[in-house]
Amino acid sequence: SASHLPTSQYFARALSVRPGRCAIIEATLYVVLFIVPCAAACAGAADEYECDISTVALAVEDMPGGWSKKWVVLPPALDTLGALDAYNVVMEKEKEISQHTVYLCADERSATSLLYSGSYWFFPSGWKWTETSAPGNLTLHAEWQVIRCGESGDIYLGKRCTAVLQYGRYVSDFTAPIRDGIMSLEEFFQVVQHIDDAFQSCRKHR
Repeated sequence: SASHLPTSQYFARALSVRPGRCAIIEATLYVVLFIVPCAAACAGAADEYECDISTVALAVEDMPGGWSKKWVVLPPALDTLGALDAYNVVMEKEKEISQHTVYLCADERSATSLLYSGSYWFFPSGWKWTETSAPGNLTLHAEWQVIRCGESGDIYLGKRCTAVLQYGRYVSDFTAPIRDGIMSLEEFFQVVQHIDDAFQSCRKHR
């Protein structure tokens, strides 16, 4: 039946075109339906964000009470994971450590690749990671996001959550311990919202 025909032959039949011209039709359809929309989307997203990575990195005032800025790490001491540049800020509270790293990639595709190929770095082995959904009142504008919380086999490490977000050619990696008196899951997502707001402030097309 027509519903089981390859796309090109289906349109050829619908348009009463000879089967010999199916290859031309298929190529044309591929360009019109897939390549053109993708090219337009990629061209628009490539320069959608123009951010200073040190500015969009978390500040002490973005964190819940009691956290202090311990240090900033820059390349070459900081592994860029193949990105053009990176900026890491380390926060401390009662000897617990939270980190926020922002990576600047060559383009949006490179950023997406880093987000997924860097999973071993963002979500290290030795933890039992589970996907964690953001609460309904959270509005994130990231093109891609991976948010997970993990339990460590080491009782001294406990639980922590990590949010990896992509904004154009930027990748944001925020990780923090989740523990009473240190940071709650609700506070974790409040910080994630601060990160998203910071990226929206340097978004060119709004």
